[in-house]
Amino acid sequence: MVKPSAPSETDPHTHNVQGVALGVAVDADGPLAGLLLLGESGIGKSSLALSLIDQCQWQRSALVADDVVILKVHQGQLLGRSPIAIKNLIEIRGFGPTPVKSMEQIQIKLALTLSQEEGARIADIGQWSPSGCGLDDDLAVAHLAYQYGGHSPQNTLINHHGRVQSILRSLLSGHIP
Repeated sequence: MVKPSAPSETDPHTHNVQGVALGVAVDADGPLAGLLLLGESGIGKSSLALSLIDQCQWQRSALVADDVVILKVHQGQLLGRSPIAIKNLIEIRGFGPTPVKSMEQIQIKLALTLSQEEGARIADIGQWSPSGCGLDDDLAVAHLAYQYGGHSPQNTLINHHGRVQSILRSLLSGHIP
């Protein structure tokens, strides 16, 4: 569930959502794909983000924001960035905020809602709009509800990071509407 907040005091055209944003490399030299991870607190958004960054074979994936993502629509694109106070930091459960490879902002291409509920074998790709956050009602990005077991022993993050990269690769190449 996306929990919108009030507009930022410095920019009324931005809104905060609880989630994680990152740029994910899907090949050796193409543009990074903007990913917005959504879901309940403790589901494993930060853990999946760390896996996507650490396991990137091209060492190009990077965090944009952890816990709070500032969203803004600019020239028809949904952009995500981090609040200054937590910039370049990711929360490692049981350890605390830790510096990680990061970038300033990213155009969000896919919103992925993590859930522990069992889903269909073939997922429906839908649309996610920041309109609930008070932003442009006409703007939408691809959305997928993704079954994710979080921190359970049988759930390997390496399996998930490969699947998420494949989903993003398909989206960028036009194979997902």
